[in-house]
Amino acid sequence: MIEPKYSEIQLKALGLITYLPASLSLVGSISIVYSILSSHYYRRQQRARSKTYDRIMLGLSCMEATCALGLLVFGSWAVPQEASALSYGASGTTATCEAAGVFTHILFGTMMYTAMLALYFCLRVRFQLKEEFIARRIEPFLHAVPILMVVVFCVVGLTGGYFNPLPTVAGNCWFRDYPPNCSSDPNVDCIRGENFKPIARVAATGVILFAFLIIVICMALILAQVMVLEYRLRKYAHQGAAHNSTRQWKRTREVGLQALQYIGFFFLCGIWAVILQLLPAPTFPIVFCMKLMTPLQGMFNAIIFWNRKKTENLSRSSRRTSSSKRSSIRTSILRKLQAELQVQTGQSLEEASNNSNGIVRDTEMGGPETDENDCSFHCEEEVNQEDKTNRDSVQLQMQVDSHSVGSSIKDQNDGRRDPEKGDAANNDENDCCFQCEEEE
Repeated sequence: MIEPKYSEIQLKALGLITYLPASLSLVGSISIVYSILSSHYYRRQQRARSKTYDRIMLGLSCMEATCALGLLVFGSWAVPQEASALSYGASGTTATCEAAGVFTHILFGTMMYTAMLALYFCLRVRFQLKEEFIARRIEPFLHAVPILMVVVFCVVGLTGGYFNPLPTVAGNCWFRDYPPNCSSDPNVDCIRGENFKPIARVAATGVILFAFLIIVICMALILAQVMVLEYRLRKYAHQGAAHNSTRQWKRTREVGLQALQYIGFFFLCGIWAVILQLLPAPTFPIVFCMKLMTPLQGMFNAIIFWNRKKTENLSRSSRRTSSSKRSSIRTSILRKLQAELQVQTGQSLEEASNNSNGIVRDTEMGGPETDENDCSFHCEEEVNQEDKTNRDSVQLQMQVDSHSVGSSIKDQNDGRRDPEKGDAANNDENDCCFQCEEEE
């Protein structure tokens, strides 16, 4: 690769431009880490958010925060002083250059972690794998791949002396020989990193292209699934039909769109490194864009993360409102029952309230505690035995029980007024249950 020759102004710009995006990324990544580790927030969000998603985001944000902190602490000054022509304000040593090289390589680890996040979304959205299966079988590999990659290449770089000033990206230390081009120039003796090229190709080109390949495939699969769900939702909305999978489709679509946001911002931040690898000679605009955009991934991830939190809070507030409305409906139904009992039996308002409350309690407990000869008792026992799973609708059960109890009370009052009707009211259990089934 042909080494560019930057002017003094260009070296200064490349040396200082990294501080702003690194600061924003550090703040964003720390905010994500704090939100996930905060016990109060984690308890509240445990059901609304996938646990695997939490852990992947935690690992990714920790790695991004570490990288951003390293870029702020070990900036362009970390380059050895004798290589001041390659970096603005170079005043470091070999040790500081190696430390800067470690933090620079962690940046490539964030790319691989983002690829694992995209793979997780693909497994959830496209292949519909269950959360428990992913957490037990797949999640360990999603964490192990980026972490082991960073550890292995950092150990190789430190033990082999490969972290040296990088002329192509001024102000950085990474896999390189020193003095520059000594490995290809027989007239110059190499002090460090003579055989850096194979390792650099694997650590840079291999990692970047592999991460982008995973992300492109996952993005295509997720995008196709989201388009299918959009078509299904529009179809059923146009037909006006309620489908039992509509809610699941909407949830899957939301997760897919969120995954596309992560992937889209990753492309915006990481595409410059790919372009730099493909160009025969790096140019100042490409290098400038890479140093500006690559550290910003932590900030963009924080924007997506907090936007999701805001959406979940709005959804939770909407559910509370719906629950409050349902509670008010149940209260109004209870008042209607009290009024009906008062009209049918001539009871006082307090007695009607006690009876209606007893109906609600009996409905929740499975049936009223009355005499075995009472019609309503046998009717409810028969209904409870035949269909124990259809008690979700409190309104319908209360209406059925109210009608049964009201009929029983009316029959008993009529029996006291007319002996013949009183005898008819004391039929056997089978006739009583049959009448209840007819009413049902």
